Amino acid sequence: MHNNISMTVVEAKIIMDALSKHGRSGCSLSRLAQDTKIDPHDLRAYMGKYLHFFTKVGDEPKYVLNRFGKYKGSPERMLIAYEKEKEQSQRNMHIYWGVILFSLLVVVLLLIQNLD
Repeated sequence: MHNNISMTVVEAKIIMDALSKHGRSGCSLSRLAQDTKIDPHDLRAYMGKYLHFFTKVGDEPKYVLNRFGKYKGSPERMLIAYEKEKEQSQRNMHIYWGVILFSLLVVVLLLIQNLD
Protein backbone atom coordinates (compact mmCIF):
# COMPACT_ATOMS: atom_id res chain seq x y z
CA MET A 1 0.00 0.00 0.00
CA HIS A 2 2.72 2.50 0.96
CA ASN A 3 5.11 1.53 -1.82
CA ASN A 4 3.12 3.41 -4.47
CA ILE A 5 3.85 6.86 -3.08
CA SER A 6 7.27 8.44 -2.97
CA MET A 7 8.18 11.49 -0.96
CA THR A 8 10.19 14.15 -2.80
CA VAL A 9 13.35 15.53 -1.25
CA VAL A 10 11.62 18.90 -0.85
CA GLU A 11 8.69 17.26 0.96
CA ALA A 12 11.11 15.34 3.17
CA LYS A 13 12.84 18.57 4.19
CA ILE A 14 9.56 20.36 4.87
CA ILE A 15 8.22 17.48 6.98
CA MET A 16 11.47 17.03 8.90
CA ASP A 17 11.69 20.76 9.62
CA ALA A 18 8.08 20.82 10.85
CA LEU A 19 8.52 17.76 13.07
CA SER A 20 11.77 19.18 14.46
CA LYS A 21 9.91 22.30 15.58
CA HIS A 22 7.41 20.19 17.51
CA GLY A 23 10.18 18.29 19.28
CA ARG A 24 9.60 15.19 21.37
CA SER A 25 5.95 15.97 22.04
CA GLY A 26 5.21 15.26 18.38
CA CYS A 27 2.61 16.50 15.98
CA SER A 28 -0.70 15.15 14.71
CA LEU A 29 -1.15 14.50 11.01
CA SER A 30 -3.75 17.25 10.73
CA ARG A 31 -1.39 19.77 12.33
CA LEU A 32 1.48 18.52 10.18
CA ALA A 33 -0.69 18.94 7.08
CA GLN A 34 -1.47 22.52 8.12
CA ASP A 35 2.19 23.29 8.82
CA THR A 36 3.54 21.72 5.63
CA LYS A 37 0.66 22.22 3.16
CA ILE A 38 1.07 18.53 2.20
CA ASP A 39 -2.04 16.39 1.67
CA PRO A 40 -2.90 14.43 4.85
CA HIS A 41 -3.31 11.20 2.85
CA ASP A 42 0.21 11.58 1.48
CA LEU A 43 1.53 12.35 4.96
CA ARG A 44 -0.13 9.24 6.37
CA ALA A 45 1.48 7.16 3.62
CA TYR A 46 4.89 8.74 4.22
CA MET A 47 4.67 8.12 7.97
CA GLY A 48 3.94 4.46 7.27
CA LYS A 49 6.55 4.02 4.57
CA TYR A 50 9.54 5.93 5.90
CA LEU A 51 9.77 4.39 9.37
CA HIS A 52 13.52 5.03 9.50
CA PHE A 53 12.67 8.77 9.51
CA PHE A 54 9.30 9.05 11.29
CA THR A 55 7.67 7.25 14.18
CA LYS A 56 4.52 7.49 16.27
CA VAL A 57 4.56 8.86 19.81
CA GLY A 58 3.53 5.76 21.74
CA ASP A 59 -0.16 5.06 21.21
CA GLU A 60 -0.95 8.70 20.48
CA PRO A 61 -1.93 9.86 16.98
CA LYS A 62 1.21 12.00 16.83
CA TYR A 63 4.48 11.66 14.98
CA VAL A 64 8.09 12.63 15.66
CA LEU A 65 11.42 12.20 13.95
CA ASN A 66 12.76 8.71 14.67
CA ARG A 67 15.42 9.25 17.36
CA PHE A 68 16.19 5.56 17.69
CA GLY A 69 17.06 4.70 14.11
CA LYS A 70 20.48 5.00 12.54
CA TYR A 71 20.04 8.77 12.06
CA LYS A 72 19.30 9.40 15.76
CA GLY A 73 16.65 12.00 14.98
CA SER A 74 19.01 14.25 13.03
CA PRO A 75 17.04 15.88 10.19
CA GLU A 76 20.31 16.84 8.49
CA ARG A 77 21.59 13.25 8.43
CA MET A 78 18.16 11.97 7.38
CA LEU A 79 17.93 14.42 4.51
CA ILE A 80 21.45 13.65 3.25
CA ALA A 81 20.66 9.92 3.34
CA TYR A 82 17.33 10.45 1.57
CA GLU A 83 18.92 12.58 -1.15
CA LYS A 84 21.48 9.81 -1.75
CA GLU A 85 18.70 7.20 -1.79
CA LYS A 86 16.74 9.20 -4.38
CA GLU A 87 19.87 9.73 -6.53
CA GLN A 88 20.65 6.00 -6.43
CA SER A 89 17.07 5.20 -7.36
CA GLN A 90 17.30 7.61 -10.31
CA ARG A 91 20.58 6.01 -11.46
CA ASN A 92 19.03 2.56 -11.21
CA MET A 93 16.08 3.71 -13.30
CA HIS A 94 18.43 5.03 -16.00
CA ILE A 95 20.31 1.73 -16.04
CA TYR A 96 17.03 -0.17 -16.25
CA TRP A 97 15.84 1.87 -19.24
CA GLY A 98 19.26 1.58 -20.87
CA VAL A 99 19.11 -2.23 -20.66
CA ILE A 100 15.59 -2.24 -22.10
CA LEU A 101 16.54 0.03 -25.02
CA PHE A 102 19.69 -1.98 -25.74
CA SER A 103 17.66 -5.22 -25.67
CA LEU A 104 15.12 -3.76 -28.07
CA LEU A 105 17.89 -2.65 -30.39
CA VAL A 106 19.38 -6.16 -30.39
CA VAL A 107 15.96 -7.69 -31.13
CA VAL A 108 15.35 -5.26 -33.99
CA LEU A 109 18.80 -5.91 -35.46
CA LEU A 110 18.25 -9.69 -35.23
CA LEU A 111 14.85 -9.33 -36.93
CA ILE A 112 16.35 -7.23 -39.72
CA GLN A 113 19.17 -9.73 -40.17
CA ASN A 114 16.69 -12.60 -40.39
CA LEU A 115 14.66 -10.79 -43.04
CA ASP A 116 17.62 -10.69 -45.42
